[in-house]
Amino acid sequence: MIQPLRRSHLGIWIALAVLLPVLFAAGLAARRDTTPNNPVVHWEQYK
Repeated sequence: MIQPLRRSHLGIWIALAVLLPVLFAAGLAARRDTTPNNPVVHWEQYK
């Protein structure tokens, strides 16, 4: 009974070790800029 639990636990840890960095990298790649492009506003005037 213990061996199947150990095997599945190991599989879950391996899957998490692969998926979490992939999801983190995908999240970083999908980020958008916090300030949208606004061609009408000239930010130099407001400094």
